[in-house]
Amino acid sequence: MAWSDLFIYKTRFFLKTLFFIVSSNMSSEDIIEEQLQSLQQEASEVMEKVQVYQRKVMTPVWEKRREMIKKIPGFWGTAVSNLIEFF
Repeated sequence: MAWSDLFIYKTRFFLKTLFFIVSSNMSSEDIIEEQLQSLQQEASEVMEKVQVYQRKVMTPVWEKRREMIKKIPGFWGTAVSNLIEFF
Protein backbone atom coordinates (compact mmCIF):
# COMPACT_ATOMS: atom_id res chain seq x y z
CA MET A 1 0.00 0.00 0.00
CA ALA A 2 1.47 3.34 -1.03
CA TRP A 3 1.87 6.09 1.54
CA SER A 4 -0.81 8.23 -0.15
CA ASP A 5 -3.24 5.28 -0.10
CA LEU A 6 -2.55 4.75 3.58
CA PHE A 7 -3.14 8.45 4.27
CA ILE A 8 -6.46 8.35 2.40
CA TYR A 9 -7.47 5.18 4.25
CA LYS A 10 -6.63 6.67 7.66
CA THR A 11 -8.39 9.94 6.80
CA ARG A 12 -11.54 8.10 5.74
CA PHE A 13 -11.40 6.03 8.92
CA PHE A 14 -11.08 9.19 11.02
CA LEU A 15 -13.95 10.92 9.22
CA LYS A 16 -16.21 7.87 9.55
CA THR A 17 -15.38 7.71 13.24
CA LEU A 18 -16.00 11.42 13.71
CA PHE A 19 -19.35 11.19 11.90
CA PHE A 20 -20.27 8.18 14.00
CA ILE A 21 -19.45 10.02 17.22
CA VAL A 22 -21.48 13.06 16.23
CA SER A 23 -24.45 11.06 14.97
CA SER A 24 -24.69 8.61 17.85
CA ASN A 25 -25.29 8.68 21.55
CA MET A 26 -22.65 6.05 22.27
CA SER A 27 -20.13 6.62 25.01
CA SER A 28 -16.51 7.21 24.09
CA GLU A 29 -15.60 3.82 25.61
CA ASP A 30 -18.11 2.06 23.37
CA ILE A 31 -16.76 3.87 20.34
CA ILE A 32 -13.18 2.97 21.21
CA GLU A 33 -14.17 -0.64 21.79
CA GLU A 34 -15.89 -0.76 18.40
CA GLN A 35 -12.81 0.73 16.73
CA LEU A 36 -10.58 -1.82 18.44
CA GLN A 37 -12.80 -4.65 17.27
CA SER A 38 -12.63 -3.28 13.74
CA LEU A 39 -8.84 -3.06 13.90
CA GLN A 40 -8.59 -6.57 15.34
CA GLN A 41 -10.68 -7.88 12.45
CA GLU A 42 -8.45 -6.04 9.99
CA ALA A 43 -5.34 -7.44 11.68
CA SER A 44 -6.76 -10.97 11.46
CA GLU A 45 -7.41 -10.55 7.75
CA VAL A 46 -3.89 -9.25 7.17
CA MET A 47 -2.37 -12.12 9.17
CA GLU A 48 -4.32 -14.61 7.08
CA LYS A 49 -2.94 -13.02 3.91
CA VAL A 50 0.58 -13.17 5.35
CA GLN A 51 0.17 -16.86 6.17
CA VAL A 52 -1.08 -17.61 2.65
CA TYR A 53 1.91 -15.76 1.20
CA GLN A 54 4.30 -17.52 3.56
CA ARG A 55 2.99 -20.94 2.51
CA LYS A 56 3.33 -19.96 -1.14
CA VAL A 57 6.93 -18.80 -0.72
CA MET A 58 8.05 -21.58 1.61
CA THR A 59 6.53 -24.54 -0.25
CA PRO A 60 9.50 -24.96 -2.64
CA VAL A 61 11.92 -24.75 0.30
CA TRP A 62 9.95 -27.33 2.26
CA GLU A 63 9.89 -29.64 -0.76
CA LYS A 64 13.68 -29.37 -1.18
CA ARG A 65 14.17 -30.09 2.52
CA ARG A 66 11.82 -33.09 2.30
CA GLU A 67 13.84 -34.53 -0.58
CA MET A 68 17.11 -34.01 1.30
CA ILE A 69 15.74 -35.69 4.42
CA LYS A 70 14.68 -38.72 2.36
CA LYS A 71 18.37 -39.27 1.52
CA ILE A 72 19.42 -39.48 5.20
CA PRO A 73 19.05 -43.07 6.45
CA GLY A 74 17.06 -43.34 9.69
CA PHE A 75 16.51 -39.59 9.94
CA TRP A 76 13.03 -39.69 11.45
CA GLY A 77 13.85 -42.45 13.89
CA THR A 78 16.83 -40.48 15.17
CA ALA A 79 14.87 -37.22 15.24
CA VAL A 80 11.99 -38.73 17.20
CA SER A 81 14.25 -40.57 19.64
CA ASN A 82 16.15 -37.35 20.34
CA LEU A 83 12.88 -35.52 20.87
CA ILE A 84 11.65 -38.12 23.36
CA GLU A 85 14.81 -37.63 25.46
CA PHE A 86 13.59 -34.16 26.37
CA PHE A 87 10.35 -35.46 27.88
